[in-house]
Amino acid sequence: MPGSNAVIQLGVSEKQRRIGRTRVIKEIKELVRKKELKNRGMVTIPYVKGLSEAFSRILKTYRICTAVRPHTMLRNMLVHPKDRISDEEKPEVVHKIPCKNCEQFYVGETGRPLGARVKEHRKEVDTGIFTRAEKTRAASICNKSAITDRVCNENHVIDWENAKVVDLESNKAARLIREAIWIRKTNNMNRDEGSYQ
Repeated sequence: MPGSNAVIQLGVSEKQRRIGRTRVIKEIKELVRKKELKNRGMVTIPYVKGLSEAFSRILKTYRICTAVRPHTMLRNMLVHPKDRISDEEKPEVVHKIPCKNCEQFYVGETGRPLGARVKEHRKEVDTGIFTRAEKTRAASICNKSAITDRVCNENHVIDWENAKVVDLESNKAARLIREAIWIRKTNNMNRDEGSYQ
């Protein structure tokens, strides 16, 4: 008789489960009718075959709706509403100017457009090849920048066309920090390690 007792208990517990389920279903329907139980929101995810479907099933268990969108769209590939600004026109930059004779760079910063600062450097250097006597006289003069020192003392030629913007920063203090970092990072001809010590 122990087997029949187990069957009776099983039948009762199954009946209780059915009653419990129907009660829960009724409560959920009532909450939905009262609009207390609704979706928690919607998420748009990029479509990746096999992954997006599984991810949306997981989110569905938490009552979060999903919508998928293509990873690349024709509009993203074709439409570019703004023209690119050349390096010479960019203001508030950290820049580097290479030397044609060696592997060193001059690293500097400016709040004005890069082209204006490069013109100033160029004007100061006023490129020319110095004789030995001019070179010794130039060595005793303290120039405005390390670029002028390089040209006067070493007879090196600066590669003005390959001046590059290496960092953009509108905040002056942060720009000085970035300049100091770039000076320490590159093989440079600068006199010091930047304004930020």
